Amino acid sequence: MENIKWGKNTPFFLHNINENDDMQAIISTLNQQGGNHLVLSHPKHKALFERYKHYFQQGITKLAIKQSNTIKNDAIKNGTIIIALTDINGDDITNMHASAINTTG
Repeated sequence: MENIKWGKNTPFFLHNINENDDMQAIISTLNQQGGNHLVLSHPKHKALFERYKHYFQQGITKLAIKQSNTIKNDAIKNGTIIIALTDINGDDITNMHASAINTTG
């Protein structure tokens, strides 16, 4: 297991997946884009969330954890995607502290 910590020198992007969004398409785009992403997914997507969770727990595939402290060309080629199943909308967040444990490493 590896702890994931993002701070002021490790930028990340906050994304909302609303109930009518295509979660699979959004996650696919973020995966190809690279960088660090915190994704807040609407509870309607619970079944797909559970499938992603199961898939990544298998250790089949994962984004590289190697981090870069600067963004070059608007993207970090490696990174981490953290997906939270919640009815909280990122637009409502004014201050946040997050930590996660990588269970696939």
